[in-house]
Amino acid sequence: MHLPIDTVLKKMEMNATGLAERLGLDKSTVYRWRYSKKRGGTDGIIPLAYWGLIQEMSGGKVKQEDFLPQDV
Repeated sequence: MHLPIDTVLKKMEMNATGLAERLGLDKSTVYRWRYSKKRGGTDGIIPLAYWGLIQEMSGGKVKQEDFLPQDV
């Protein structure tokens, strides 16, 4: 399974630190999105509150389906 955070970072051609800076978040917040829910993360799912901003920042590279887990 591909994690949405990894898909988004790849399409935006940046790392978690860069995305955190662009969103005005601490880098630990974005890194934590990769963690399992048991570890206090989101299982790779980016919180809905950031979807629109990330899509806008990506210039259309990131699509809505990129925010959903993909079985591959």
